Amino acid sequence: MNDFSNDVLELPISCFDNPTFVDTRIVEAYMIWPTDTAARNRAIHTARAHCQVPDLPDFDADRLQMHAYFAREAMPAEFIKREAYIPYNYGHLAGIILKHVVEQVALDRTSEKAKMEWIIDNVSKTVFPALRLRPNTIRNTLWPNFRKVSHM
Repeated sequence: MNDFSNDVLELPISCFDNPTFVDTRIVEAYMIWPTDTAARNRAIHTARAHCQVPDLPDFDADRLQMHAYFAREAMPAEFIKREAYIPYNYGHLAGIILKHVVEQVALDRTSEKAKMEWIIDNVSKTVFPALRLRPNTIRNTLWPNFRKVSHM
């Protein structure tokens, strides 16, 4: 498992005031693939390649050749979208778990609903039946990998 807590996101200082398409895709990639460096890098590379397409008519021959070389490693946007489906939903579920536990602990920390086990079992049964996640999958895979982005 790769912990990106020491990674530096390659964002310009202007991204806080005026984020670009690529800026938002970089943040999105770190949130969707917090532990999958290869998938995260594919998504970022693809976003960078796709954002240059409108500028292609203005490129000189050398720059066009450099872009072609860079772009050949990019994936089709639909591939990235399909690849993001499960991790996106896992991140969403981690957010639901965190929100629920924080709310319940604030209300009554001794309540049965204030326990991770309660919300994990509840999420497994009802929230996303299309994913059919077992409680052990949530405990051992989803939560450890996505808790670091669950607050986002």
